Amino acid sequence: MNCFQPPESGTAGVIQALNQTNQRTDIGVGMYHHPQSLLFLTNKLNNANVTAEFTPKLSAYVTTDYQENEVLRGAIQTGAIWQENLAKLPLVTSWIFKQDPATGEYKLQPMTMI
Repeated sequence: MNCFQPPESGTAGVIQALNQTNQRTDIGVGMYHHPQSLLFLTNKLNNANVTAEFTPKLSAYVTTDYQENEVLRGAIQTGAIWQENLAKLPLVTSWIFKQDPATGEYKLQPMTMI
């Protein structure tokens, strides 16, 4: 039996699910466009709730293990050179990607408008 109710506004950045089925049930929390749940809890009691904070992270990596336009088929084996909370970035941003000539380190920095 599905007991879905329309979503309600709540705390920004938080997803909450409440079991109101009068029985133990599984609760999955996810995104509409993703077929699998991001968070799945089994056998939750009636009136139990699940609260999850969703923080989408955007990461940048530099590696020579792949060719341009190649599909990534596994985990990237190098650390991120940059990571930001996607929800806190402006809708449109510009970035400068450069390599430090002295150290060889790659950097990604926000472009500032003149």
